[in-house]
Amino acid sequence: MELHTIVVPLDGSALAEMALPFATNLAKNLDAEILLLRSAKPDALHQHTAESELEIINTAEAYLGQVREAITGPVAVTSIEPAKVRTLVIYKEPMHELPEIAVFEKADLIVMTTHGRTGLSRVVLGSAASTILQHSTLPVVLIRAAALNEVQPLQEIVTDLANGEIPEGGERMVVTLDGSTEAELALPPAIELAHRLNATIYLLRVVPPYMPLYVYYGDVGAPYQYDEKVAVQEAANRREIANKYLDTMRDGLIEQGLKCVKLVREGLPGPVIAGYAQVLQASMLVVATHARNTAGRVLLGSVADEVMHLSNLPVLMVNTRLCPKLPVQTGLAAVASKSF
Repeated sequence: MELHTIVVPLDGSALAEMALPFATNLAKNLDAEILLLRSAKPDALHQHTAESELEIINTAEAYLGQVREAITGPVAVTSIEPAKVRTLVIYKEPMHELPEIAVFEKADLIVMTTHGRTGLSRVVLGSAASTILQHSTLPVVLIRAAALNEVQPLQEIVTDLANGEIPEGGERMVVTLDGSTEAELALPPAIELAHRLNATIYLLRVVPPYMPLYVYYGDVGAPYQYDEKVAVQEAANRREIANKYLDTMRDGLIEQGLKCVKLVREGLPGPVIAGYAQVLQASMLVVATHARNTAGRVLLGSVADEVMHLSNLPVLMVNTRLCPKLPVQTGLAAVASKSF
């Protein structure tokens, strides 16, 4: 895949505008185009007339014009050219249509903010983010606002850009793998970004702690033949398998001219991934997920849940249910091939 166009969905709120610094900086580094997209819908108080529809569309277009002017003006240190920023207003389109529109517009990536919160081991995203992630065949970068007091007005965002407070994108990217071909579907966008940004990919695999087996007698469960030596050996075996797997993955990426580091750690995946990325001072996390619609929520894999909750880094998510599958049978062959 190639990254030429980045879509930033906006709804007129300061929360949505928080995606602009990251998207603008990324577009500058990739020499890519930004498509500012807004879905304009009438509220319950508007009469459905041609005049009211035109007014709503004009208002949305004027707003996107102001955003475009802000991120291309002389105060923005990104110096992104006005010709590199397009705007598009779509009228009365439901949010699940936006990923399809992004594909029609030949976009390669969606960047947006979300107010991720945890509850019952799930990430509850904003309705727009959840709907887009559920239906997107494109990678989606989610930037979480942990609290409303983190939201900045657009003018302050532009000032931050001018002050150089937004770090250069893509020096270190943490890609989480678990040995499955599904998790490896996150590799193509990570590889493309690493090539374009001259970034180092850090392959991370977390080995869960060894848990003893249980047997059940009716409703009663009891440990079964727990042996500390067996547990230690089993943990060592898991680490060895994980290291061999990542060795092969790393070697394949290095053959493609990428800088790559691999690491195997033991523990609970979510906290380990988030903690490692923080210590590394990574600029982005890359995670495969299986976004599903459940009672109006996005139900991600438990690891993606925790990573979104525990980290304030941008998280690039690839929906494994909808993204194009790799044209090989195994992940190891995929990395070794040049088919990306």
